[in-house]
Amino acid sequence: MLITMTVENKPVSITPRLKERKTHPKRQMARRIMLFVSFLLFPITVFYLSPVLSIWGPVMGIISGSLIIFGALFVFSLFMGRIFCSYLCPMGGMQTAISSIQNKRIKLKSAFVKWIIFIPWLATIIALPIIINNPFVGFNFIYRTGNASIGLPGVSIVTLPGFIIYYGVVAIVFLLGLIVGKRSFCHHMCWISPFMIIGRKLSNWLRIPSLRLKTENEKCISCKRCDRSCPMSINVQELVKKGDMETSHCILCGNCIDACPKNVIQYIFTSYPKAKSLQIVVEND
Repeated sequence: MLITMTVENKPVSITPRLKERKTHPKRQMARRIMLFVSFLLFPITVFYLSPVLSIWGPVMGIISGSLIIFGALFVFSLFMGRIFCSYLCPMGGMQTAISSIQNKRIKLKSAFVKWIIFIPWLATIIALPIIINNPFVGFNFIYRTGNASIGLPGVSIVTLPGFIIYYGVVAIVFLLGLIVGKRSFCHHMCWISPFMIIGRKLSNWLRIPSLRLKTENEKCISCKRCDRSCPMSINVQELVKKGDMETSHCILCGNCIDACPKNVIQYIFTSYPKAKSLQIVVEND
C-alpha cells in the first residue's frame, strides 16, 4: 500500500514503518527519577493532597495545606498544563512503575468517571463552609498532619489511621493500574487532575502563553512510536495529523517527543492558537 499525504495541496511521500528501537533519553530518565523520589516521599506528603482535609479545613475556618496546593496547581496549570502529573505526582510515580507490569492501553471515553467524583467534591468544598459558617481562623499549611508531640509536625503518616489511609490509596492505585490498564487512576479516580484540566481549558480560552506541544506534521512517517510511548493511551499520531496536539489527557511528559525518529513533535511556550499546525490529509492508493 502506498501512502501519500497532502499538505497545502502538495504531495509528501512517506517511508515505510521503521523497525522499533529502544531509546532512553536523559530527559525521560530524569523524569522517572523525579517521579520515583516523589513516590518515596508520599508517606510524608499524602495528606497535603487529601480531598478530605481540603473540605474539613475550610469547615473549621482554616485554609489547609491541601487546599493551598490544589489552588496552586490550578494557577500552575495556566502556564504549564498538567506537567505536574508527569514529573512530580507521587501517584504518577507509582503508576509508571506498574506500567512495566501491565501496559494495557485505556479507553479514553471512560475518563468521564473522575468528574462524577470531582464535581460533588468541589461543590462540597464551596458549599459546606458557607452552610456551617464558622469564623475564619487563618492559614495552617500543616493542618492535621504529623504529630508535634513526638517531633514530627507536618509528616503525614505517623499514626495507625494514617498508615491505613496511605496503604488504602496505594492499593487503589495499584489495583486500577494492574486490572484496568496504565494510568487508570489518572483517568478514572484522580481528584487532583481536574483542577489542572480546568486551568488548561481557561488558559486556552484566554490565549495565555504556556507550555504546549507543536508538530511539524509534514515530516510524520506514520510509524506510531508516539502512540506506543504515550503513558496516557492517547492516539498521538491522530493529533499530529490534525496539527492540534491539545487534549485534556496530555500530561506533557515528552515521551512522544523523544520516541519520534523524525523530530515531528516539540515543546513550545506559546498560546493555544499559535501552537496549531496545518492539518494534513491522508490518502490511500
